[in-house]
Amino acid sequence: MGKLVIDNISSLNLVKEEIQLTLDEATKLLDSFVQGQKDKSLLEDTLKLFSQVHGVLSLIGLKGAIILIGEIEYLLREILENELDKTPVEKRIFAIGNGMINLSHYMEYVQVKDRSVPLLLMNPINEMRKVTKRVPLPESSFVQLDYKLDCELEAIEMEFPETPSDINDVRKKSRRFRHMYQVGMLGVFTDNQVKLHLKLMERALTGVLKLCGRTNIAKLWWTSKGLIQSMSESDMPINDARKLLLGKIDRELKQLVYGRKESIDAEVSQSLIKHIMCIVGLSASDARLIKQLKDTFKIHFSFNEEQLVEELKVMNGPDGSVILTVTNAITEELTQVKDQLDLVARGVSVVQSYSDISRVMVKITQTLVMLGLIDAANVLRNQAEIVDALSDEEKVLEVEEYSKIADAILFVENGLFELQRVSKVSNPLDLEQENKDISLSQLEEARHMVVLESRTGLSVAKRAISSYVDSHCDDIHLNNLPGSLITIAGGLNFLHLSRVAKVIKQCSHYIGHQLIGASERPEVYSLETLADALSSVDYYLESMETNKPIGDGVLEVAEESIAELGLGELEVGA
Repeated sequence: MGKLVIDNISSLNLVKEEIQLTLDEATKLLDSFVQGQKDKSLLEDTLKLFSQVHGVLSLIGLKGAIILIGEIEYLLREILENELDKTPVEKRIFAIGNGMINLSHYMEYVQVKDRSVPLLLMNPINEMRKVTKRVPLPESSFVQLDYKLDCELEAIEMEFPETPSDINDVRKKSRRFRHMYQVGMLGVFTDNQVKLHLKLMERALTGVLKLCGRTNIAKLWWTSKGLIQSMSESDMPINDARKLLLGKIDRELKQLVYGRKESIDAEVSQSLIKHIMCIVGLSASDARLIKQLKDTFKIHFSFNEEQLVEELKVMNGPDGSVILTVTNAITEELTQVKDQLDLVARGVSVVQSYSDISRVMVKITQTLVMLGLIDAANVLRNQAEIVDALSDEEKVLEVEEYSKIADAILFVENGLFELQRVSKVSNPLDLEQENKDISLSQLEEARHMVVLESRTGLSVAKRAISSYVDSHCDDIHLNNLPGSLITIAGGLNFLHLSRVAKVIKQCSHYIGHQLIGASERPEVYSLETLADALSSVDYYLESMETNKPIGDGVLEVAEESIAELGLGELEVGA
């Protein structure tokens, strides 16, 4: 049974206040270090404090928090062991501060919810690892799986063909599918039409799965296909750990294409399957393949991805981002400081203790350091010292003095605004993709209609080919296709999509000259290759409907399919 790791947190209540006081002291030391710049003794004292916290968390057994505090210690040691002027210290201080803030939020969550879910800390942990260019931790680091890979493929409800007899034929045909997978993966990595590119990757894995038949390696393609479906069906964010996993699958495809003969029969990496199935287990989709995989590997988590997102919002605030929550809190504090000083400047009210305002400003500077806004922290700290000095002079704040403080606060607010903007763009919990229609001219409307009609025609063509196969190659299902495809190609030429139109015309030629009236039934693989070409073109046109072109890589896949059918160099007339 697979399950998310849930810690025993009954002892946290006894030590949480002490941990928080230690973290506050560490924050002050880091702030002092930023002011002094070169004083490493401050970092050494900070490291000792974190070591104390690490020890306490280890006694409790709070796994996610233990890993997080370990990453903080790692970054501190890195700063201590390197030359300060040659190391990007500010990025590391920001990462440390972000880790501390997340740790505080997490302990609050554990107390309020009376449960611990270490997976909630995966993103902040990996953000810290990214600073030092270390490999991100996968979801499987926070999940327990009890499974066996030796399940019989025959027991799985899939239409596997027999084991292939010619390994060289499998290698040759797998090359096109690997390229198809890579084109899709590149689009996913660049956040370009992610769902369309995931479709392309799934199609590639389906093709490889059929080629490999009942072999050990087929288990990998089967679970990988479920992974891609899970990401697409559940709108999962593709974080660094998941990108790394997709890359590992590509390397397995490379091994299939270029590897030894044994590669198709070799045992599949249990670690890789575990990483894949952890993500499949988080999917809320009820798709047949995903349910089948969960049942086969006995994975039924208490949370799915969508619920984890909601728990993160509970932990970090309504927007699901600890950065946004903290910056909003600082902005409110700055507003209160401005209001108090404004009353003083206008003579409406005299502050009884400037030191109270100064203490609030100093506290804000410490948080700014944690957010990596070092310059803003220094500017505000200077003004805090000026405000604190006013308390001993018993005078009303002069307009000129107020203006300097206001300028400092404005500088801080601008820094916070920029940080908020970046956080909103990169927030991994923001699962909604913007896909808003734009106002189109009449020419653009005509373009849209041609693309829409072309896609409708391609859908009809793919259904006709499917019916042709189901009817044991009855030509009646194909007779109208060559003419229909030539019409589609003509419309695409009108839009100056000559490359797309050429693929369509070549498909028309293949159907008219190789399928209709053929004396022998065509190979199933050839028909699937034809379908790959049409589907690739369809993906390309689908991306044009939303004015977000998928890129020429998918056209390369279509052209490879055409070449595999023997039409690569064929010039066909309109």
